[in-house]
Amino acid sequence: TQGAINAFKMASQHDPAFALARQNLEKILKQAGEVKPPPGELEQLRHFEDYITDGKYQEVEPLLRTYLKAYPTSARGYYDLGYVLFRTHKISASIEVLAKSLQLKIRDAEAHKILGLDFTIIGKYDEAQIEMEQAARLKPDSAEIHYFLGRIHYTTNAFPSAKREFEEAIRLDPSYMKAYNNLGLTMEGMGDNNAALANYEKAFLLCTEQGLKSEWPYVNVCALYNRQNKPEQALPYCQRATELNPKSDQAYFEAAKAYISQQDWDQAAKALQNAIEINPRFARFHYVLSTVYRKLGKSAESETEMEVSRTLTERSGDRPVQQTADYPLLHSDNLADGKH
Repeated sequence: TQGAINAFKMASQHDPAFALARQNLEKILKQAGEVKPPPGELEQLRHFEDYITDGKYQEVEPLLRTYLKAYPTSARGYYDLGYVLFRTHKISASIEVLAKSLQLKIRDAEAHKILGLDFTIIGKYDEAQIEMEQAARLKPDSAEIHYFLGRIHYTTNAFPSAKREFEEAIRLDPSYMKAYNNLGLTMEGMGDNNAALANYEKAFLLCTEQGLKSEWPYVNVCALYNRQNKPEQALPYCQRATELNPKSDQAYFEAAKAYISQQDWDQAAKALQNAIEINPRFARFHYVLSTVYRKLGKSAESETEMEVSRTLTERSGDRPVQQTADYPLLHSDNLADGKH
């Protein structure tokens, strides 16, 4: 692209009347993102981005749509709208709008990143990987992008690739707690539980140092010990996870599994009831509670939970509903560049 830009610049300078060269230069500059929007347009966008920074997504969406009617070639405007739609769980609409943004400005790492997250949420991991890899090529020093790419690889069981991306994220940002936590998961997937625990311990330390209230490293250690049939070691981590986030259905579910290993059916039932109260649409919670009720001699309750499990499984294939909160942004980028 740069060679074409230079060639057309030379042609335009050689003969100012060379209209075709000037038109082609404008077209290529626009595709490369070098066409600068009018000052008034930028000022409006900065105002809208203040809404986005404050999380006022519902308020800013109609403003952005009106703005794009006036400025239909604004890549940044389409990016902002695509981001807002992503944050409000309107994934199909976000994909459509971000695709338009990238038509206008293909070399936009942030647009590729959010589009990749959109595809991840709906389970289109091949497309997600393509978009996130493009984002990484355009912005190789972004720890966040490498982290998200690692998440995609982990989800598809490509553990060596996930390990590489999480390690790169940590190299770029040694304080990135989520990268350590997910590297721990990846090392578990590769069969190295000692390395997994070491990364979880680092995640614990960073949580403390940064004042983070993330339950996930504790949930993951609890799950690891449950898989090793070590409920006594698992339960303290489950308890810590629920202290950090009383709304963590997975923390309660892992606690229930530990209690089941100990044949403590009453405590298992309580933990499962808590998990279901938080996330009633996950069929597996109801199925396991049904088996626990059977152990407690509660036949009617057991059958009720089994029926709920069957119904939910038929509707969703026992897949938990994915939310964008599973892929939160590390931090806001510089809004002067139109990124969030």
